[in-house]
Amino acid sequence: MSTPPILPDAEVQRKRLIKGGLWLGGGIFALIFIVTAFTEVRDLASPPTTINPPAVVTNNSSSGSSASSPAQRFVNQYGGQLSAYQRILGMSDCNDLQAQFDIAAANHDLADAGTAEFKWTLGYMTAADDRLESAGCY
Repeated sequence: MSTPPILPDAEVQRKRLIKGGLWLGGGIFALIFIVTAFTEVRDLASPPTTINPPAVVTNNSSSGSSASSPAQRFVNQYGGQLSAYQRILGMSDCNDLQAQFDIAAANHDLADAGTAEFKWTLGYMTAADDRLESAGCY
């Protein structure tokens, strides 16, 4: 006659389940922590990519004609690069103007409110929008 297998009592089984559950829960927590930590490190290591170069505020008071130009007024109001405003305001193709607006809008969405980048990307968007309207694109 064979004897039935010896099973641990209910208390031992319960402790094993709890211990296994804690290990599994701890393992999942550790995995989430590691993934989050590496994601944060990667985000800090690679700054957000912008399509336009960083803002450079120029103030050419020596050239009287540029001080009153529309591009210079945008620089004075929003900051940014005079050459970027000159390029945008000199465009006449509606598709190119819309592409410039879309690039500025994408960069604006990435910028933190209250920063210089936020302000000059708004300037690029405004310049492109103004030029889209004056060129008869809409």
